[in-house]
Amino acid sequence: MMWANMAKKFLAAFASMDLESMGEMYDDGVEFYDMGESHTFGKEDTLKANKKVFDETESIAIRVENFCYRDKYISLECLTLTKPLDGPPIVRHEVFIIEFSAFGFIKNCRIY
Repeated sequence: MMWANMAKKFLAAFASMDLESMGEMYDDGVEFYDMGESHTFGKEDTLKANKKVFDETESIAIRVENFCYRDKYISLECLTLTKPLDGPPIVRHEVFIIEFSAFGFIKNCRIY
C-alpha cells in the first residue's frame, strides 16, 4: 500500500502543478511518457516538459477511479479534468502507470 500512497501523492503534486514536489519524487534517470504530449528521459528534461504543459494550463483536477499494484508498479485509472489557459476544459479517462525505484523515487511514469 506504500506505493499506492506515494503514487497518489505524486498525482496530487501533478494536479497542483507543483514542480518542486514532483522533482523531489523523480529519480535522476526518470523516463516520463505522456501519450501525445512528451517522452522524456532524466529529471531535468522531464521537469522542463512538465513545466511546458503547466505553463499552458489554468488548472488540473484528478480523481482516482481505481488502482492496482504489484511490487513497485502501480496502475491508476483516473478521470482528469484539465482547463487550458485558452479553450474549453478537457475531460479524459487516463491511466497512470508508475514504477518506483528501490529507494522510493519514480523511475518510470507513463500516461495513456
